[in-house]
Amino acid sequence: MSVSSSIGPASGIDYGKLIEGLMAVEQKPLDKIKTRLDNLDKQNNALLSMSALLTGLKISAINFAGAGVFRASSASTSNASILNATAGIGAPVGSYNFIVQRLAAASQVVTQGFADADTTQIGTAGNLKFEYGRSRMDDVAKLADLNGGAGVSRGSIRITDRTGATAVVDLTRAVDLKDVVSAINSTSGINVAAKIDNDKLVLTDNSAGVGTLSVANVTGATTATDLGLTATAVGNTITGNDINKLRTTTKLDLLNSGNGVRTAGVIDDFSLTGSVGSANISLNGAKTLGDVLTAINAQTGATGLTAALSADGHGITLTDAASGPITVTALNGSLAAFDLGLTATPSGGTLTGDRINSGLTSVLIRDLKGGYQGGADTVPTLGTININAEGIDLSSARTVDDVVRLLNTNTQGVTAAIDTNGGGITLTKSDGSSFTVADGSGNLAAWLNIAGTATAGKISSGDLDPRYVSNNTLLATLNAGAGVRPGKFRITDGNGASQTVEITTADTTVGAVLKKINSAGLAITASINDTGDGLLLKSTGGGLTARIEDLDGGTTAAALNIKGDLTGGQIDGSYEKNVAILATDKLNDIVKKINDAGVGVSATIINDGSPSSPFRISLVSRNSGGSGRLNFDGSALGITGTTMVEGQDAVLLYGNSIATALQATSSSNNFSSLVPSVQLSATGLGAATITVTRDDNKVLESVKGFVEQYNKIWDNITEVTKFDINKPSDRGILFGNATVQQIQQGLGFFVTQVFTGTGQLRNLQGVGLKVKEDGKIELDEDKFKAMLGSNPDDVRALFTTKTTGVGDSLSTLIDKFTSADTGIIFKSTDAIQSQQRQWTTRKDSLTDLIALKRNRLIRQFANLEVSIAKLQQQGTALNSYQAQAAKS
Repeated sequence: MSVSSSIGPASGIDYGKLIEGLMAVEQKPLDKIKTRLDNLDKQNNALLSMSALLTGLKISAINFAGAGVFRASSASTSNASILNATAGIGAPVGSYNFIVQRLAAASQVVTQGFADADTTQIGTAGNLKFEYGRSRMDDVAKLADLNGGAGVSRGSIRITDRTGATAVVDLTRAVDLKDVVSAINSTSGINVAAKIDNDKLVLTDNSAGVGTLSVANVTGATTATDLGLTATAVGNTITGNDINKLRTTTKLDLLNSGNGVRTAGVIDDFSLTGSVGSANISLNGAKTLGDVLTAINAQTGATGLTAALSADGHGITLTDAASGPITVTALNGSLAAFDLGLTATPSGGTLTGDRINSGLTSVLIRDLKGGYQGGADTVPTLGTININAEGIDLSSARTVDDVVRLLNTNTQGVTAAIDTNGGGITLTKSDGSSFTVADGSGNLAAWLNIAGTATAGKISSGDLDPRYVSNNTLLATLNAGAGVRPGKFRITDGNGASQTVEITTADTTVGAVLKKINSAGLAITASINDTGDGLLLKSTGGGLTARIEDLDGGTTAAALNIKGDLTGGQIDGSYEKNVAILATDKLNDIVKKINDAGVGVSATIINDGSPSSPFRISLVSRNSGGSGRLNFDGSALGITGTTMVEGQDAVLLYGNSIATALQATSSSNNFSSLVPSVQLSATGLGAATITVTRDDNKVLESVKGFVEQYNKIWDNITEVTKFDINKPSDRGILFGNATVQQIQQGLGFFVTQVFTGTGQLRNLQGVGLKVKEDGKIELDEDKFKAMLGSNPDDVRALFTTKTTGVGDSLSTLIDKFTSADTGIIFKSTDAIQSQQRQWTTRKDSLTDLIALKRNRLIRQFANLEVSIAKLQQQGTALNSYQAQAAKS
């Protein structure tokens, strides 16, 4: 029989109440254990809450210890319409004078006109190409880079033409040679024209006078001398001195059209063999041409060779005292010998190195078509080029300007020029008639893509891909100046192995990225691609698809153009962007495709109002400055572009005198390196003064935050340790807790202690912090501000002195309380948790025992009910027998 309710069916007894009454006695010890566990849980939570409050106080301590709070600064401007500034931690207090000379401008290119925008099909399929910055080969030299990097003194020059007329040309604001030429050509009062020719400036007098054309320095400046214009006139022409010569102080990063010198690092770069013997040369750590010469000449005793700058000032010459022979051999895959021009052919005991610096207005020929990348890659063989039947000798050409200048010596009526997009060379005949271009000796015409027969009087090379990404390229200049942000990306190779590559703020160059990828130990190699405009990653093993993916929401791999799968075993991170156009596309379709492709320009259609072909595509670079300078090539579709606005950097002069101020440039209107921890933002042209002051309000707010957090802890301690003799049952959960007592005593001692080695101020009371009767602290703001104003160094020392100052002392104290391994709160909560485990075990055991007792009582009462039922049945039977017996 089982009991299905608390009332016995036979006996009518309420067994449920009997059992619950009996179990209530058994339950009392269990209830006490539960109460104990609940209290332990509350104590543990209270200690953890106190630990969190203490951690908040430690943040204040860390701020003090780091001295950042006491080095907080603010910046104000004398003219917000010209220049604004924000100051960060550690910005030096003072007033700084600036002159905003030029704001950054974005490139704008406008195409030729079309009859309509939405009806006529383009008629030709092909790609539109977009590149930026140094992808153009017609950059004009900056004044700061002239004379081997020594630059040009900022000042004025005086020009006297042959009529005796004189004018002063102010060049204090000039940034590059184009500015110089423009300033001279726009000067009134004289009739003199300036141009850049080869490595010189040339002035031509058009006045028809008979006197002497001359140029002189003004007011003690050396500007005219530095520009090479103090040369003697011949007739009506001054052909300036070479202002593009190298010096021993020239930085290697300036060489090879700004691509620098590719060294092998800590191992040897090349070997030299002369009449005496051989020696290996390492350029590890070399920064200038002087460093290179020193490294070579240090081995003169072993080789018999000496190195010096070439006579023309554009390369290095090796000379053997015993007339040779001379051999230069690259080692360890280094391209340093090539980049230094030392792979030229020796003659007798002399090796006159190839030119290694670009022209004043163009790049080196050998830096076209991606530049020389080693291995089976080749450079052109210079010789003659035939225009029609006329041979033009280009064997002396080293720069693109040399090519253009020499080709223009032809008598066939053909004019050579760098394309308006800066990407290639165009040969045209003004009458539109046909002509042919072919190689005579050498292969330069074919290599430059100008060999062939003119169509409609024109031959265009197309984009010649000047190399602009190298190991030395700064990451900040990539992506049209948008740069590459630090971050992590995962590389998975063809074997399925993966490694995470992290690019940090310390990794500033493309070479640093290549090194990290190649040292990841994966079956993937990284190098500069064949077109010299990005990275190239190749799979070297495994049958799986290798891939690169950004991590943690970063964009580093995407910005490097290497995010995604390695298709065909490689991924080419070229920064050249292509937009595919169909023959059936109309002008509106082209604009939409350009904007949808995200190639770094904003495309719109403009209407110039002309009667036949008014519709043009306007392309504006989304990034301003020289890094965002647009190189647009639409030749595959017959679309030509004219540059309306050149991308140019903002120019800021640091100082109150234009002639003596430091000149800085930026692709945007923001400058961050002129004054430490001060960000400058130019908004207009003119002069402005930026004043940086110590931000005492930030110091005050930080100290007030410390006081507030300290008092929160004190309030918390008061609450959890409270005791009212009239309400003993309402005492705090941590009343009498030894850990809390230690914390309270430690904090109380801290705010009253004497701090040693902190200068004139030795305690918190000295700066207006005092302890109240309730144990909390309060700040006398007036006293604190007065002390900070009169004794800022002493106040800073009190809070920031290492080890013994307020910051470090407080941090050390709180660590004793909250450390995860040795802190007293950790030990206390660990002890509580140990007790909780013990009491939980006892609770579980007692719960099981009570359950057994309950079940036993249920069985006993069930059995009793069965017995009673049987007795009742027996009684009923006896009564039945008695009744039958009485009747009988």
